[in-house]
Amino acid sequence: MAKVGTLVDVAGARVSAMGGRLIKNVAGLPAGNAYYQVDFTVTATGPGALDASLFQMELGDAAGKRYALSVPASQAGSYGLPGGQLLPGITLTATAGFVVPDDLPGANVIWIFSPRVGDASPARFQLAVAGPPPTPDPRSRVVVQVTGARYSNDTAEIIISGGVGNSSQEPVTVSLSDISLQTGGSLVQVTVTEPALPWVLQPGQNLAFTIRFARPPAGTALFRMFQSSFELSGLQ
Repeated sequence: MAKVGTLVDVAGARVSAMGGRLIKNVAGLPAGNAYYQVDFTVTATGPGALDASLFQMELGDAAGKRYALSVPASQAGSYGLPGGQLLPGITLTATAGFVVPDDLPGANVIWIFSPRVGDASPARFQLAVAGPPPTPDPRSRVVVQVTGARYSNDTAEIIISGGVGNSSQEPVTVSLSDISLQTGGSLVQVTVTEPALPWVLQPGQNLAFTIRFARPPAGTALFRMFQSSFELSGLQ
């Protein structure tokens, strides 16, 4: 049984539970019910992409009762419901929420995770029922804007310009693994960034950037930096 912060490999994914918390007095829930929310990260380890909408997640209490994933409880969490295609090497941070009794038995619950239906050996994490809320990842406080996208003069590259700001109280490092341009099921190669990576953003710091990618195929591409994503449509 894994603990908070432990990395567990399961069926092409590496998962870690950041923490769990019981949320009582939720507006709209019947009396006696509460949310239990688990913040977690998943990295696709290959060989293929993972569909985050197919993640299988359950919560078990000390009495052996199982609870199914709740979309509203997940969307009300710090990071929201997981979704989209997760390519190898890309990490997703999300929240799995469950509707549970507000008097959950015992001191711990078990969070069970599989990246897809039918995995024989899911990851299992032991979480405290009444633990303190986890410290939000400072990367979740990074604000990204895209101000332009154009082809280079020789049309061999696409150039994306924008700005990134750190609204957290801690320094945040932006590295190549935090940036991607995806078209279909493929990642487009980064050719150069200005300024050169990594970028270390101090609390309150803003940075203008330009990123050059190899020219993607015609159609639509998705640019991501941390949790922010921007669709580039009408590519020729």
